[in-house]
Amino acid sequence: MKNGIKEIYTIEVDYYPETDIPKEMNIRLLTGEFHSPPDGRPSSVEFDDQGRPTEMAWHHRNLLHRFSGPAMVRINPENGVHIAEFFRIVVDEEEDVARGQNELSTIFRDEITGEVKQKMYGGRYSNIKGHTEGLKAPKPIR
Repeated sequence: MKNGIKEIYTIEVDYYPETDIPKEMNIRLLTGEFHSPPDGRPSSVEFDDQGRPTEMAWHHRNLLHRFSGPAMVRINPENGVHIAEFFRIVVDEEEDVARGQNELSTIFRDEITGEVKQKMYGGRYSNIKGHTEGLKAPKPIR
């Protein structure tokens, strides 16, 4: 509950019809907006045909956003290594959208080792360099 207002979420899961393995999971507010719950779960997860996550995204009222890490992660389902991480911090949603500040800063990683291969900085938040220098490969997601 935030400021006396209760947020109610819906969880939608789409399955592969032939196996009943999850294909996609989305968490939304009742308004239909993608929105990550306060417990840190992503608002959207895509899975491969074996049920392993391939992409996770965190949203704040439909905008990719996360303070505690990347707003979106692409994952190698074979080993759980992050292969791409997309960062975006929303400071003032209306102001950022009005200024066109929805560019992402991105880190691309080796799909086997997770070591950083390329960094791309975009938008007003291109100064994430200090937060990513010397960054080691994150632990694989299993």
